[in-house]
Amino acid sequence: MNVLCLSLLVGLNNAIPVLVAISHGAKDLHNCEVILSRGRLLCTLLFIPVIFLMLQCENILLLISIDEQVAAHAQTFTYCLIPAKFFYLQFDCYRHYFNATGQSHITLLAFCATIPLHFYWCHLFVNLWEYDIKGAALAMCITSLLNFLIMLIYAARYSTLFVCRKQVYSITGVKEYLKIAVPSMLMLCLEWWAYEILAFSASWISVSALGA
Repeated sequence: MNVLCLSLLVGLNNAIPVLVAISHGAKDLHNCEVILSRGRLLCTLLFIPVIFLMLQCENILLLISIDEQVAAHAQTFTYCLIPAKFFYLQFDCYRHYFNATGQSHITLLAFCATIPLHFYWCHLFVNLWEYDIKGAALAMCITSLLNFLIMLIYAARYSTLFVCRKQVYSITGVKEYLKIAVPSMLMLCLEWWAYEILAFSASWISVSALGA
C-alpha cells in the first residue's frame, strides 16, 4: 500500500524536471520557481485523498486475502508513515528542481547528512526504546523532515522562491503541467505496481514466502 500511494504522488512530480529544464534553458528562472511551487501545490492536493486510501490499508489487504497479522502490521506502519510521505513529497519536488537546474549536489549533501542519522534514529526507536514498527516509521518521518528542511533552507537562502506566490494559484500553466505529470504518473505506477503484484502473489502462498 505504501508503494501504491507513493507511486501516485511521486509520479505526479515527474513533470517538474521536464518543465523546469525547459525554462532553465531559456534563462527564465522565475518560471522555474513557479513550476516548483505549482508542483508542490498539486502534490499536496493529491495527498489529501491518498491519506484516506492509506487509512484503509488493512481493509484493502484483507479484501484481497492477505494474512490478518500482516495486514494489521501494514496498517500500523502505514498510519505512522503518513507524515513521512508528506515531507518526502515536498523534498522530492525540490530534488527534481535542483537536478533540473544543475544543482544535484544539494540532494547528495542532504542524503549524506541524514542517512547516517537515520541509522541512529532506527537504533534509538526500534532497539533502545522498543517502538518496533512504529519506531521504524518514526525514524523515517524524522529523516524525511530533515531532508525537506535542508532543501527548503537552501532554497530560501540562495533562491528567490516565494516571490511568485500569486501565480501559483492561477489556472494558467496547470493544464500544461498535468499533460506531462499524469502520463508520467501512470507509467511509474504500472512499473511499481508490477512488483507489488509479485509481493501480493507471494503472500497468497504463505507469510514465509512473503518474507522471502
